[in-house]
Amino acid sequence: RYCKKLLKDMGIKVDTEEVLLSHKGLLDYCPMGHLLCLEVLWLNDNRITKVHGLDTNVQIKALYLHNNRINSLKGSLQHLKHIYTLSLYNNRLQDLEATLPLIQHLTHLEDLDMSGNPLANEVNYRLRVAHTFPT
Repeated sequence: RYCKKLLKDMGIKVDTEEVLLSHKGLLDYCPMGHLLCLEVLWLNDNRITKVHGLDTNVQIKALYLHNNRINSLKGSLQHLKHIYTLSLYNNRLQDLEATLPLIQHLTHLEDLDMSGNPLANEVNYRLRVAHTFPT
């Protein structure tokens, strides 16, 4: 599989804390369950449509998924309790009402960017996001 070869060619070790897979033409998330120390993951500027398989990467603090084709966050972020940066701008997220419950449990989130998605054009977008994540 392309992802496995890519990670091997990059020399990614099991104790790696940051992985950069930007601009690789990825259509799907590369499974990295063996990287238990992973804190920063760059998957931006690919062609990813959904994010899954992060169940064991519970130490992720920053996840960069901007400029992809993601249309839903369902089933992808529930284990990321320590995340403080989530970059989702310029994707295909459409339903704010369906999206907010999927990320509202991310209590450490400080930087969330969903601009450039169709949901950002919904009525009271900023107010609804701010209400979900009170400071």
